[in-house]
Amino acid sequence: MHAADMTSLAEYNRWANERIYRRAVHLELPELHAAHGQTHRTIYGCLLHLADAQWFWRVVCETGLSPGQELNPDDFASMHDLRAFAREEDEQLVRFVSTLSDAQLHRLHSYALPRAKPRSQVLWNLLFHLVNHGTQHRAEIGLRLGDLGRSPGSLDFVVYASRQRS
Repeated sequence: MHAADMTSLAEYNRWANERIYRRAVHLELPELHAAHGQTHRTIYGCLLHLADAQWFWRVVCETGLSPGQELNPDDFASMHDLRAFAREEDEQLVRFVSTLSDAQLHRLHSYALPRAKPRSQVLWNLLFHLVNHGTQHRAEIGLRLGDLGRSPGSLDFVVYASRQRS
């Protein structure tokens, strides 16, 4: 993994998140909080988890320490507040990743998680996990948005890459 590639993945992650939020912010509260048979999370719960996991892993990658808590619905007064947090988190991820060199991405990164022994992993593996984890949840949210007539459209990396070239 090269630094420029990891930056592209972080920028793709930001683009894909925005496509999801652009549709989700227009949902009514019952739609955001409706239970769904395919996942135990509501759309709002999935969006909250997406933001929480990205924040958690970015902090771990930057500092080697866990944030020590999880985000919860009470942290955000509205869907717009959650979207603002997620946008800022996307920007922080892109800024952080864009500072890394190839050598830094390939170094072992030591980190501590709550109630677990300290661990080490190659940094780019952790960052790739962050983006890939988001892909899973964006797909879940995208499917549910589509069921509500608010599909975010294609979230494929190749679509993102094609738009960047134009």
